Amino acid sequence: MDRWPFVTIGMIAKNESQYIRSAIESLAGIDYPNDCIEIIFVDGNSTDGTSRIVDDFSKDAGEWKVKVFREEKDRGGRAYSRNLIVSNSDEKAELIAFTDADCVVKQDWLKNLVLSFNSDEGNKEYIAGAGGTRLCHEDDPFMGRAINAFLTSNIGSGYNPAFVRKKIKLTESIPNYNAIYRKIVLVENPYDEDFRGGEDLELNYRLRKKGYLFMYVDASVIHHEKASFVYFIKQMYHYGKVMAQAVKKHRTILRWYSILPVLLVIYLLLGILFVSIVNQPVLYAILLVPYIAFLFVSAMINTYKNKGAGLISIILMPAQHMAYGLGFIREMLT
Repeated sequence: MDRWPFVTIGMIAKNESQYIRSAIESLAGIDYPNDCIEIIFVDGNSTDGTSRIVDDFSKDAGEWKVKVFREEKDRGGRAYSRNLIVSNSDEKAELIAFTDADCVVKQDWLKNLVLSFNSDEGNKEYIAGAGGTRLCHEDDPFMGRAINAFLTSNIGSGYNPAFVRKKIKLTESIPNYNAIYRKIVLVENPYDEDFRGGEDLELNYRLRKKGYLFMYVDASVIHHEKASFVYFIKQMYHYGKVMAQAVKKHRTILRWYSILPVLLVIYLLLGILFVSIVNQPVLYAILLVPYIAFLFVSAMINTYKNKGAGLISIILMPAQHMAYGLGFIREMLT
């Protein structure tokens, strides 16, 4: 490329002291002209030393341009933080890239994202952004690797290219742990600050409805998954609530993989009512056989691909479906 555009990299962090140091080190090692880059951190009022790590880096950044902001306590939310990054980006910035504090980027990560804007000359003016998938960090504890293996499987992600590598050119949405946008697009179409999660999903949908395109790029990030089953349940419940919130704003955003967990929860609740009325637990159990068979086959496939870590999916899958479904239903009834 004759001229590399100026890029602002945004990172939002709250209580990520366990991983943010390695995330920062990976950013410091990317292959991109130093005079064409800045990093903006937004700290969500961390209490675990995250802000100190970020402040130390900003003081010793050398020729790097680094800015640090704190969320306002009465505002909060990732959408607010992302808008803060956009509004405080350098006036020279043409592109805004995002990654998360629990991710490690590869040396060619940013260049691959930037080059994607020239990869489809016919649709160049309609390309709003680009993004890729995430990979499991091999040094994570077993439970973390097991959860990541499940989430990055076709079954666990609903065939979502944000989690599973696909041989595609365009994608419907780009997850903001690994994404880049034209700055002007984000200025004209800010994140909806009513969303305290899933703000990237909602934004990407709005942009797509306006005719914008998203390039799918082979620019993976390495993601640390929290090795906690309880956190996984809470995360899936939150995902369900986020999707329901998006559906209430955009009815047509709903996808099949969001409907299935909801139907499962409804079926289980109606089944309990059915058993209590007609006293036929055996019939109810028989009706569950197709789901149990699907669960078993999926677990075996995931085990084959991910060895021992995949076997945990026989527990993670029903937990995911129940938590997601309950979160979705609760938000829809709110």
